[in-house]
Amino acid sequence: MGRTAFQAILICLLGWLLVTQPLWGKQKVTIFGDDGYVPYSYLEDNVAKGIYVHILREAFQRMTDYQVKIEMLPWKRGLKEIELGHGFAIFPPYFWPKKRPYIEPYSEPIFQEKVVAICQPKVLQRPRAIWPDDFIGLTIGTNLGYLTPGPRFFEAVKQSKIKLVESKDTNIGMKMLLLNRTDCYVNSFMSIRWVVGHLKREGYPEDRLSALKIGIVISQKWAYLGFRAGENPKYPFKSDFILKFNQAIRSMKREGRIEEIVNEFFE
Repeated sequence: MGRTAFQAILICLLGWLLVTQPLWGKQKVTIFGDDGYVPYSYLEDNVAKGIYVHILREAFQRMTDYQVKIEMLPWKRGLKEIELGHGFAIFPPYFWPKKRPYIEPYSEPIFQEKVVAICQPKVLQRPRAIWPDDFIGLTIGTNLGYLTPGPRFFEAVKQSKIKLVESKDTNIGMKMLLLNRTDCYVNSFMSIRWVVGHLKREGYPEDRLSALKIGIVISQKWAYLGFRAGENPKYPFKSDFILKFNQAIRSMKREGRIEEIVNEFFE
């Protein structure tokens, strides 16, 4: 091989290394997280906390080629940043490929959440076994940008059969329910459980809190780390990152580590 050909190959190789790996150390990556989804992901004293934050940090520690920063944002804003192509990945979306075509692919499923409607006692004076049909005519709360109530619910909202009230976070959503601004509130069971505990410590009447009842289990949904769809020259490492993240989550599942983190968090 001639000297000129060898130099050309060397230049190409160096160029490839520059776009795929940092000059030294680990590849730095920033991902977005929901700042108001207690107990799964939230900000407290400007520090990222929550079940998913703990799970993801441990997964990232196992990905020795990467240094991952978690930036917490309001959920709707975080989704918009991803949609506009200003971010690499976000957690913890459910699998809504048609509603959010800008997220693709989704990671290995991280944790399965139970989505429920918690309601005023007066609402449950008659059976309400079918969602959302048996809740027509009611005012239902959920969080801004959340699709947890499902497509049939939002179709009923569009047809003015159900009134929707959106809140910034679960704490505000539950307070709206306690103030009779809504008839029911839809969210993850664990998120509601966590906030009820905090409201008791804040001094909310325990009899008022205990009067609220789970009206219906709407669904059980897996949460994921969702990646911005398409290729982006800023993220040439995307495929490798997804591969290694999925491997880390699968290992944590096999070891029972994810269940341990959830139990430790509530303890």
